[in-house]
Parts: sequence; C-alpha cells; structure tokens
Amino acid sequence: VKVKTESQDPTSSWRSLIPVIKVNVSTGRLAFGNHYQPQTLCINFDDAFLTYTTKPPSSHLDQFMHIVKGKLENVRVMLVPSPRYVGLQNDEPPRLMGEGFVVMQSNDVDIYYYMDEPGLVPEETEESVEG
Repeated sequence: VKVKTESQDPTSSWRSLIPVIKVNVSTGRLAFGNHYQPQTLCINFDDAFLTYTTKPPSSHLDQFMHIVKGKLENVRVMLVPSPRYVGLQNDEPPRLMGEGFVVMQSNDVDIYYYMDEPGLVPEETEESVEG
C-alpha cells in the first residue's frame, strides 16, 4: 500500500506565509506535576522574549528544523507541594522557603532549542535489501 503525501515543497506550507513568530510574555509560570506526585515542578519568570522560525533540515530525510531562541528574565525553578496529593510521604520534603523549595534561580536565561521535524522514511525495495 502506497500512501500519497502532501508536497514537501517548502513554499506550500504556512511557514512560507509566516516565516518568523515573535512572542513576548510579561510574566508566566509553567507547572509540571499531578496529584499522584508529592511535589510539582514550577518554573516562574517575569519577562520572556521568544522567536520561533524554521530552516532547512540537517538530514535529507527530515522535513525542516524548528528553532526557538529566547531570553527569560528573573527565572525561578521550584518544587512546591502538590495541593491534592493524598499519598504517603516516604521522604522528608525539602526545606521550603516562601512558595516552595528553590532548585534554581537566575536573573537572565538564554534559550536555544533546535528540533528536526522527521519526514517519511523511504520504502526499501527487496533488491536493495538483498544487495
């Protein structure tokens, strides 16, 4: 069964219409956790300036490369108690100061994130496998 896919032409996608996306966030919080864990990982920041774009892939099998570059100010990574956790506390919780246990704190953080968008793997023929 052969599946027909969309054209891999870079001009046929939204990325040609909007090549760069810039996002400015005045204050934000990312939380990773749930009520099955005693602690929740929280990342707080005051200002974030992020730029997203794409460029050609590093491998011929990939479609394109995602790029996110940015700068965050007044970043704090903390472990805070999960409010709805009902399980047993096996370990002593970390020492809390204010909102939670501070894992990392910095005035300025630079972010560079690169990720290739995988493409379809070409189908191998029996001749090339035996070859």
